[in-house]
Amino acid sequence: MNIILLGYRATGKSSLGEALAKELGYGFFDVDYEIEKSEGMSIAELINKKGEEKFREVEKEMIKRIDLLENFVVGTGGGAVMSSSNRQIISKNSFNVWLSTNPSIIFSRVKSSKVRPILTNYDSYHEILVLLKKREPFYKDLCHLEIDTGDNDVSASVSLIKKAIERMNYEG
Repeated sequence: MNIILLGYRATGKSSLGEALAKELGYGFFDVDYEIEKSEGMSIAELINKKGEEKFREVEKEMIKRIDLLENFVVGTGGGAVMSSSNRQIISKNSFNVWLSTNPSIIFSRVKSSKVRPILTNYDSYHEILVLLKKREPFYKDLCHLEIDTGDNDVSASVSLIKKAIERMNYEG
């Protein structure tokens, strides 16, 4: 079984994913990292040079690889849930965790970042609000567990996920 981490950018999918994979003895597959590796540039550069549409095409190809994985923690891109084909793959044979937090915490984490792409014509904080409003229904629909990473550090979040998986295995 794979564990898929969903959520907006800067909610901890990569850092928590690595820690969780290590704790469980799983592999870690970071979709954004794999895209950067295959394209030879950062996500921001890819979007700036080739457009968001090209980025989403590459992202879909990376998401398809999840079907080939077993016992991996997967960190998805924040917008991956907007594609119905991605949602279909994410919903199969996995335990999905939505990493959420307050928009102001997300803003404080991304405001000085040069590597995170701008996806709308809004200022950074407004962009967060607009995109969260679009994405949250999909995060909620796909997740088995929601963790607020503003309230829980990496260690506490790993513990909560492990307990939820143990409970699920026990019950079912």
